[in-house]
Amino acid sequence: MSISFSSRTLLVVLTAFAIMNAVAAFMCYTKTIGEDDTSVAFCSSSTCYSKGGSVGNSKDAMKGCSEEPHEDGCMETGIPGIASAHICYCSTPLCNSAFTPSIVLPLLVLPAMLQYFL
Repeated sequence: MSISFSSRTLLVVLTAFAIMNAVAAFMCYTKTIGEDDTSVAFCSSSTCYSKGGSVGNSKDAMKGCSEEPHEDGCMETGIPGIASAHICYCSTPLCNSAFTPSIVLPLLVLPAMLQYFL
């Protein structure tokens, strides 16, 4: 069975992937301290943050859009075994999570699909 793609179909698919990537470039995960739900928000600064801390066995985090751009990186402080705190900034799509599903992943598969179908 052979499937043929026209140049127009290929252009539409590539344009759709480019638009999805551009939209995600301005998104960060958001979470409020004390809440379990995480959502996604559009950000004007293109910088996400993650702030967290722990005291003993209790820990929590806050995530969101930074009000101003920052360089990527983390700052940590604390007393080992008693308390700790961190703040991290990042500037890639949906980067402020321990698990970051990438919207760019389909673009990695695209060359193999094109080679197969063309």
